[in-house]
Amino acid sequence: MKYLIAGSVLFASVALISAPSQAACVNCQIQTKAPSATAGKFDFRVVCIDDSSGDELSSNITAGSDEEALELMLKTKC
Repeated sequence: MKYLIAGSVLFASVALISAPSQAACVNCQIQTKAPSATAGKFDFRVVCIDDSSGDELSSNITAGSDEEALELMLKTKC
């Protein structure tokens, strides 16, 4: 019984530590927009603020429109 409890505590602590945190982004903005080498697309630099920590998350994204770039940022980085 003692080993069962110790094993359960160890498993729970490992699961909590190894669980990836999810950023909750607010206030995403496009900083730069330039024509891409891919026809009909643009290279964007998108920056968001992580709601929980206040950290700035930035990424370079290639997309066809401003809305698509913001959507990709929210799906991949936040």
